Amino acid sequence: MKAKVLLSVVLALAAILSANGQKKDYWSPTGNWPFLNKKFMVATVVSGFVTPKKTVVPCNIHVGNQTLWYADKDTLMEALPGSILRVEFSDSSVYVPVPGNKFGKIVHEDETGRIINVKEVDYVKLKEGAKGRNLNAFTLDGNGIFPSITIDMINSYDTNPDDQPLPLHNVYYFLIDKQLFKVTEKNILSRLPKERKKEFRPFLRSAEIIMENESSILKIWNEFFAK
Repeated sequence: MKAKVLLSVVLALAAILSANGQKKDYWSPTGNWPFLNKKFMVATVVSGFVTPKKTVVPCNIHVGNQTLWYADKDTLMEALPGSILRVEFSDSSVYVPVPGNKFGKIVHEDETGRIINVKEVDYVKLKEGAKGRNLNAFTLDGNGIFPSITIDMINSYDTNPDDQPLPLHNVYYFLIDKQLFKVTEKNILSRLPKERKKEFRPFLRSAEIIMENESSILKIWNEFFAK
């Protein structure tokens, strides 16, 4: 009996430690540091169209203007949009460009194509809660960003307790048959065969689809597009 109690205590402590560890690792962009990742991570950047080349450099994605930033020694630089084909981070996450010079993360890939997620700033919510929000160090359009920053901040950015997470929302794109389109009811219906169009809206209700939810997007993909 004592052994069972001891085991329960050990398991409970392990769960608490695990939860604390996960909480510590969680990161959400703030006005002072509006980047998808807390740290600039080493990434392989594939650029160029005629002769693609690979460059290995610490990178991050700025959520305000959806541009790629990289670290050149102790200076943060904004990459020119349009020529970057793919960004492969050291944590195995892969980002690719989508319309509007934005970068999205590949969250699913199979023989049919890809599902790409873009995390965008919810400017409506941002405006509603703008009072007291600190956007001094990094503006959301990338202007006014410090011309240089210490390598310590690049490698390990320490958040200020007063920093407020930026409100974000998920936007999804499907890449099918080399056609990239934003996931909306209208765009999906325009790409479904006639006999399946009438099934789509009832499916949204029965499957309780939420367009900002990744599991919901996967349900749509598997039901209507996956081979």
